[in-house]
Amino acid sequence: AVNAFRGAFWPMAMDAIHSKDGPRLFQTVSRLYLGLGIICVVLLTSLSPLLLKLLSGPAYHSAYPIIGILSWYTVFYGFFLIVSVGIFKKEKTSFLVIPMGIAVLTNIVLGICFVPQFGGIGAAIATSISFFVLVFAILILSEKLYPIHYPIRTFGLQIVVGIAGCWRILYIYQNGLPANQAGIIAAIAFAILACTLLKHNQFVEVFKHMKLKLISAAK
Repeated sequence: AVNAFRGAFWPMAMDAIHSKDGPRLFQTVSRLYLGLGIICVVLLTSLSPLLLKLLSGPAYHSAYPIIGILSWYTVFYGFFLIVSVGIFKKEKTSFLVIPMGIAVLTNIVLGICFVPQFGGIGAAIATSISFFVLVFAILILSEKLYPIHYPIRTFGLQIVVGIAGCWRILYIYQNGLPANQAGIIAAIAFAILACTLLKHNQFVEVFKHMKLKLISAAK
């Protein structure tokens, strides 16, 4: 799903960076993408024990926490494309070396700290955190080159709600509490995240833009 989004979004992004309405489009798409992505992470976390029971043998059933944790990396991988548009607009792709280097060092340090104690779960945590560091560093750099004024507070709320929801769900599973509690936590997280996705005027803007693109493609 993330790769499909990346393939569909990039041509739209290249058009938008040359438009005066480009920043508003990126603001809207960014909060929509991150909110929906985190909803999927919470959903995968809540379904992870069931998924492993259905798709793998007993030896792998205890690895279910890795699914939700590693899903964060996938979401940040797609988010990278949205927040890096300023770097591509200004043709400063060489600047990517710095945040990528920081992310690599972060991954190495966290791997050394977490993997010996937590194994695969530690590796998943290190990977997801390093991609968050990468995206955050690129967002700051890209904003300096091409100010979009991303809704940072909304991003923070979405991430905090997602992490809190995933942590609580895994806590419920790890401590053998009733599984319906995990469903309740997931539903609460979904409701909060849904409220952060779009304002009415932003939804209209995205719909109009997509409609124009479809009409243009049809011609």
